[in-house]
Amino acid sequence: MDIEIVLQTARNDLHSGQFGGLAPNPAFLLTALLSQLKNRHGKILLPDFYTGVVRPTPQELADFRHLEPASSQLLKEGRFYYLSSGSPDLTLNQRRWTEPTLDITGLDSGYTGHGTKTIIPHEASAKLSFRLVPRQDPDRIYASLSRFITRRTPRNTVVRIIRYPVASPYKAPTSHPVYRLAKQVLADTFGHPASFVGQGGSIGAVSTLTSALNIPAVMIGFGLPDENVHGPNEHFSLDNFHLGIRAMAKLYSQLPSLKSSDKSNSPILPVI
Repeated sequence: MDIEIVLQTARNDLHSGQFGGLAPNPAFLLTALLSQLKNRHGKILLPDFYTGVVRPTPQELADFRHLEPASSQLLKEGRFYYLSSGSPDLTLNQRRWTEPTLDITGLDSGYTGHGTKTIIPHEASAKLSFRLVPRQDPDRIYASLSRFITRRTPRNTVVRIIRYPVASPYKAPTSHPVYRLAKQVLADTFGHPASFVGQGGSIGAVSTLTSALNIPAVMIGFGLPDENVHGPNEHFSLDNFHLGIRAMAKLYSQLPSLKSSDKSNSPILPVI
């Protein structure tokens, strides 16, 4: 769920030498608001934010521990300098795969060109991205955020909260036979065992199709963590590209046999 917050305190930018100390600065107001959204452990402080969040099963926790990376590996793959603060009760994989998140994806205010300009900006904006988990209610969270912002904004500040289209979260039912087939096909094609992992991709059609058609979705990633997705020089291994084509062809060719072996007559052909 993506949200944009815009605060406006004047009709136009003002001279900081003429109106400094008098005119409110929306950049300060906005950053002060944003700093109240999380505590020092990264917990999101919006009322009712965690309502509905389902905790991992014992088996899922065991799988997460088996795949737990070293922090140095994550830093190398992501090319960031240190890990953000998080609950000491959660593993790294729990934090990135099972917990909802909130990030600031963009900030804008005032003069951002070369050099300086002595102004008080009239407007400040921030773009936020919520990564929600199944059973969280986007409408409830949006309403909670709106109340949180408006109640903490000084009177006479113009506040706009823009909500962009929402992609509902999806959790795969990995006990379904089609997932066992997919794991076997991938192991046969790549020569290594496949694992179930969490992923925060914004693919809105997944939850819509699975809900409307009552079928599971198998999402298979052939990219690697160090391929700089959404960053400069994003790339993709040609070897994995060709192996991925081979794996998908094999999986599609074997789906009819999986359907014929199902005695319940339930629709099990997946969305890939």
